[in-house]
Amino acid sequence: MTGGDTTPPADITGKGFTSGYGPADIVYAGDYGDPLCPPGEFAAGTFSGEIVVCDRGTYARVDKAQSVADGGAGGFVLANDAASGASLSGDAYVIPGVHITYTDGVALKTWMATGTGHMASISGVVESIDPAN
Repeated sequence: MTGGDTTPPADITGKGFTSGYGPADIVYAGDYGDPLCPPGEFAAGTFSGEIVVCDRGTYARVDKAQSVADGGAGGFVLANDAASGASLSGDAYVIPGVHITYTDGVALKTWMATGTGHMASISGVVESIDPAN
């Protein structure tokens, strides 16, 4: 991660089963509408390839990714709510995406609230069929 007026968080490890994406601008869905990213929230062209951070809650995790993809996002980050804490689910999102803990989500959104020019990458998952793993 780069940009902003403060030091970006250290690399964040989450869970997801998608390819990687980026570097790209990273934005918070709450700045474009509902941060819970309900289906149909973002019209086509709302985003232009950005990685969009959504808050967990109310709607299905994969539906949130579809919602931002419909709006033109290139990547997706699902930040847990306080009640979900460190619980992570590995999902195969329609676009490159990752599910992160509440603590990491707070750090990420705090950094994103400073300055401009926030950029990030999603590293994606690498399949291993090695039985030793």
